[in-house]
Amino acid sequence: MNQSITGLDYGIIAVYLVTLLGVGYYVYRRAPSFEQYLLAGRMMTTPILNCTLASTYYGLDILFGSSEIAFNDGIVAYIGYALMMLGIYLFAAISLSKRPPQANFTSLPEILERSYGRSTAVFGAIGSLLYALPSTSLFALGRISEVVFGVDARVGALALGGIALSYTLMGGLMAVTHALPIGLTGLFLAGVLAMAMSTMDSYTLVAGANLSYDLYRPLMKPNATDREMVRATKIGVIISWILGYAIAFAFDRIMALLVFVVTILTSTVLVPIMISMFYKGRKTSMAGLSSCAGGLISVLVFYFGLAQIGVYNEVYGTFIWSFTFASESFSIWREYALFYCLPISLVGFLVGNRFGPTFIDPARKQGTS
Repeated sequence: MNQSITGLDYGIIAVYLVTLLGVGYYVYRRAPSFEQYLLAGRMMTTPILNCTLASTYYGLDILFGSSEIAFNDGIVAYIGYALMMLGIYLFAAISLSKRPPQANFTSLPEILERSYGRSTAVFGAIGSLLYALPSTSLFALGRISEVVFGVDARVGALALGGIALSYTLMGGLMAVTHALPIGLTGLFLAGVLAMAMSTMDSYTLVAGANLSYDLYRPLMKPNATDREMVRATKIGVIISWILGYAIAFAFDRIMALLVFVVTILTSTVLVPIMISMFYKGRKTSMAGLSSCAGGLISVLVFYFGLAQIGVYNEVYGTFIWSFTFASESFSIWREYALFYCLPISLVGFLVGNRFGPTFIDPARKQGTS
């Protein structure tokens, strides 16, 4: 495919990449505060915010991952994956919109800290960090470089991912929001790169904030200045990018990588956050901690264990453990982790909720005293 790309196409792609760096530098010169850098000052209009969030979610991991399922399994890719996800989105849009938070939250771990305490928030931050690492986007950028440009996947991910890292460091969330028309080959490839980079820089920014706002600030420097928080977030962005690059090529298929990071986040934070929002009864610090820790640790143990006792399947790019019990044959795939680890998180909450007093957010306690 790389032989069909003309000089004009390369020129269009080059202009797009230079424009990205230019926008990042322009925002950088404005010396944004921490809130401006991370949340664009909470001043983004609804159309821009919706477009940004949509372009962030519908990256190459979703595009290539869904295509991989469709290629392997046919129409079940829509019925078993896309249709179910649309139902979940609809539920979230209807239920969560009726329960606005009582305070401004910056991250998921902050919600956990307000509901269960700092220890729970630390495990939530680790789960959120592992999910937000730009591993899937770097994986996709590497494969695009390999197929389209004939460049080694790791080299391509390093080069194109480095550009996204540069303008994310300079501009933050404000540098993430562009729209690009798709038409000719060059514009199409630029659009594909825009999809990948929009996802990668947004997730990298979230991971950087997990390190600075959710770990560095509460554990090491609670009184950090705004300038220090911006610097810490940029350092976190770099660390997240490096970790994401290291994890990206530990998997052979993008869908396997995507399932892994989604399983990490879901098993760690879904149960405690949903209970904190919808359950009005007793909730203890131990409940949140055991739920988050149990979910996170069980996923890591499950994946490592299946890699040791399972057999690698070349077709699906995953480990499968097959065994016989009571004259019946069973197979457990590595991607089944969520079916085991999410219940573990729920059990962890129920057991932990039997210990300790009901947790009361110190900030809320001060407000009512």
